[in-house]
Order: sequence, then C-alpha cells, then structure tokens
Amino acid sequence: MAIGALAAFTSPNGEVWKDIVRIALSFIAIGGPCVAIWLFFGIGLKRFQTESNHLRRFNILMGLLLAASVVPLGLEGLY
Repeated sequence: MAIGALAAFTSPNGEVWKDIVRIALSFIAIGGPCVAIWLFFGIGLKRFQTESNHLRRFNILMGLLLAASVVPLGLEGLY
C-alpha cells in the first residue's frame, strides 16, 4: 500500500520529500488507531473463546463468512 500511495500521490515536479512525509504521517495517523482497534477486539475475543463450544461456534461463523465472501466471485461470471 505504501508503494502504491507513493506512486499515486507524489509529484515528480514538486517537493518529493514533503509528499513522502505527508503520506507517512497519514499512514501513522490512520494505521495506529486501526491496529489498536484490532488489538482490543482480539483481547475481547480471547476472553470469549475460553470454552470449546464458543470456539467451535466462532470457527463455524468465520468459515461461513469466508465462503460467503467467495460467492460474489462465482456470480460475477454469470452477469
């Protein structure tokens, strides 16, 4: 993503270093809170998965969601 952002948002005619710093700060400002959200979600999920029954339900749900995410790829060829 960083390489794509640099290719898309830096100008070869302008001040490249300012663009690079701006993009890096944007990644830090957006990425930091996102990582923190995933971290706290994982901590909460770990508490929920202490029982094998909960872990099994979670695995089934994640498997169904993964399978559902593939369905649009199969339907894309039909239209």
